[in-house]
Amino acid sequence: VFQFLKQMKSQGEKYDIISCDPPAFAKSKDKRNEALRGYRKLHSLVFELASSNSFIAFASCTHYVNLEEFESTILESSKQCGRSIKLVDMGIQAWDHPLPRLKSHSNYIKYLAYLVH
Repeated sequence: VFQFLKQMKSQGEKYDIISCDPPAFAKSKDKRNEALRGYRKLHSLVFELASSNSFIAFASCTHYVNLEEFESTILESSKQCGRSIKLVDMGIQAWDHPLPRLKSHSNYIKYLAYLVH
């Protein structure tokens, strides 16, 4: 996907709606920082392809990156790209993945949707 996004950027493509839902970036706790770097890189490329007044849904199924850390990669990337964003929706896994509590390690499926200016 990184190669595709770079190619679209080089061609000057812009999109009104983007769904960014990669596979898990870290399969173990020791890969957490690498995953966060990967999310920042991915999110920056996505922001560069977003047209003005676009809609982007960012998703993650990485166990070792919590919702707050995931959100920080989006916020950092938007700032780096000079994009103004507003959170319009968010969600976590459905009833088929029950949780003992929100901060549980088993709360790994998450998404944040933004309006991008």
